[in-house]
Formats: sequence, structure tokens, C-alpha cells
Amino acid sequence: MLAFFMLCACDKNKEVKLFMTDFSVAVASKDKATIEKMYPDAAKADSLVLAFDAEKAEYETLDDGSIKVILGDGKDIVLVKNDGDGSLKVKASHGIFAYPSGRLEMAKKTGQWKEGLNDIQQAERMADTLFVKYLIDKKDADLKNKIKVTQSKCTGFDMDKLQGICSVVVSNQSERQIEGDEYVITAKLYDTTLWDKEYRGSRSLTGKPIPANGKASYTFRYDVGANPTDPECTISINPKIDNIMDGFQPTGKEYEEYLSQKKN
Repeated sequence: MLAFFMLCACDKNKEVKLFMTDFSVAVASKDKATIEKMYPDAAKADSLVLAFDAEKAEYETLDDGSIKVILGDGKDIVLVKNDGDGSLKVKASHGIFAYPSGRLEMAKKTGQWKEGLNDIQQAERMADTLFVKYLIDKKDADLKNKIKVTQSKCTGFDMDKLQGICSVVVSNQSERQIEGDEYVITAKLYDTTLWDKEYRGSRSLTGKPIPANGKASYTFRYDVGANPTDPECTISINPKIDNIMDGFQPTGKEYEEYLSQKKN
């Protein structure tokens, strides 16, 4: 026991190790008040993850007098003295702010999470929820341009029942399947007379999934006079938020493009 205390007394990093041990305990127990006292900017984090081994960590005194604790795997913490009582606090860190894996993966792929920034700088970018809305709106607009009615025809006439027979085809040029409840086709129906077109009501067509780069077809009948005409179709696309990013292939430049658009 005496040898242990002598070792601690000689260890120039004793204060740093004790601080880091207390900080890792606070992180493990999710003691928010203690964490923010020791690392004020941790309030910007969703959560923290920290594994500290006093013997495996490396310690470096920087030019400004702060102490860098190198934890490995790209993670480090920079400590400085409080002006008031001289106690330690965390000034900056790399790699200890934690995010849900799916969110972090998307942020890295779109450039929202940028290699080389410290945790506080990363947190400011990650907190920009308008970027997610920007991506969804952009993807939504792109998707709507790729779902089109490509055929709308009157294909026959049933003389016995005085019904027009119609065929409507909707095409999906996107890289994901469009579910049957993500769109509605409205087909306006007419009968041609000698003088004009007579409106015969409308039909809503929905419910069939449209495969990625594929098509879905609808056939139906409607009561008509003697001259049914091709239906006039419009389509409403309402992608589900949970599905809208399916098939998204980020370039890595999306966040910088978003920032550029915000400036303009």
C-alpha cells in the first residue's frame, strides 16, 4: 500500500488521471450535472461514450499549457485549469460525443459529419435539423419527378352494358419500390358527343405497389354514352417519411450544398 501512495505522489499525471477516472464514472452513470460541470460544452451532446484506462492512455502537454489525453481510436480529450480554483475541466474532445448509428452513418455519407472537427464543432453541425428537412424535401421532389402516368387509354367499348374500358399505366423510374398507399391517380372520365365532351365523373386508382424501375397497371370500366375518350389523369405522390430515403445514394457533398443554398 505504501508503495502505491509513493507511486501516485511521483506521478506527474496523477491529477489528470483522477479527473479522467471521475469523468468516466460520471459518463458511465449518465450523471448529467457532474458531466456538464466537468465538461460545460457536453450540454451540446446527445450522449457521451468514454472508455478510460489510466495505464493505456497517453498524456501530452500542449504549447498553451493544456493537457491532451489520448485515448486511442481517434479519441482524445483536452484538459485546462479553471480560472477560479485551478481545478481541471474539459476544453475540447474528439470522438466521445455519441449519436445513433444510423444517424451518424447518414451524416458521414452526406458530409454533415466532417473528419477532423472536434466534438463541439461536430455537434453544431449535427444539431442542424433543417438539413434533414432539406434532404427529405429534395428527395421528395426528385421522387415525384420519377413517378409518372405513362399510359391512359380507352381500350374498348362494351355495347351491351354501354361501358368504356380503360387502361392506365404508372411508371416508377426511381431506385426504390413505391408502396400502394404512397400515390393516388385521379382519372377524369369523358364521353364525346357531336358538340362537346361530357364529363362522366372520376376514378381513383391506388393500392398497387410500383416496383423500382417498373410499372403498375390498372383497368376499369365506367358508364358512358357511345364514344368514351381517353381518361385525363393526374397523380398525387405522398411518400412515407420512413421510406423516402430508401435508395438514396449520397455523394458526400450534400451538406456543403445545403450550406451554400442557405447563404443564397
